[in-house]
Amino acid sequence: MPEASLGLGPPREKSDTFLAQLVEHGVISHPVFTLKLPAGDPGRGELTLGRLESKEASEAGNLVYLPIGADASNKRKWAVMLSSMSVGDRDKIDINSLAVVDSGAGYIAGPPEEARKLISDFFKRANKAAKKVARLLPMRLSIRGELLVQETSRGKGELGCEFLITERVGSMWTLGRSLFRNRTVRSDAQEGKIGLVLEASSQEKRSRTRFSRLRSLFPGSKHKRLE
Repeated sequence: MPEASLGLGPPREKSDTFLAQLVEHGVISHPVFTLKLPAGDPGRGELTLGRLESKEASEAGNLVYLPIGADASNKRKWAVMLSSMSVGDRDKIDINSLAVVDSGAGYIAGPPEEARKLISDFFKRANKAAKKVARLLPMRLSIRGELLVQETSRGKGELGCEFLITERVGSMWTLGRSLFRNRTVRSDAQEGKIGLVLEASSQEKRSRTRFSRLRSLFPGSKHKRLE
């Protein structure tokens, strides 16, 4: 399947979602789905309707379900709380806002000031680390460096390179296809949560570009920070 899982949004008032219709007609038992996108081929992927896949042996870390939030107009979205971003444990950028998890978006995109800082910090580290894309440092929650760029054609047989972090209008971040590549993402519209495997922090992983400590908000409790 292509990048986007169209029509699979969370339930909304006075709206019959595609997932709800599938449940109503007995096609699936629960309004849930799992999306897998490979690292390399942008035209391929696997969408499983009606089932949340369990953690695979190849997924390093803990499977954690994060509650989703609503936008300014109170519409629920596949969005989780993003507390901060940093590159190599330095110059942390405080976000403290919802970030939309969107397989149809081509970029990791955020407000201009924050996005520009992240891009600048990333390239400073990348230039010191290596010149080859394949050796760029990965980001936490473990987006490998090479998944943050894509080759483009300049014509006459020349290849270029496009960086997949950019600016966007508004206060929310969008975590696009780079997040989904080489990852299994589980979406539960019934419970309102997204399942991702998060890697634990360790001294051995200090060489990784650290991307996003996600903070989930649970009703009646303090903020919980997920490493």
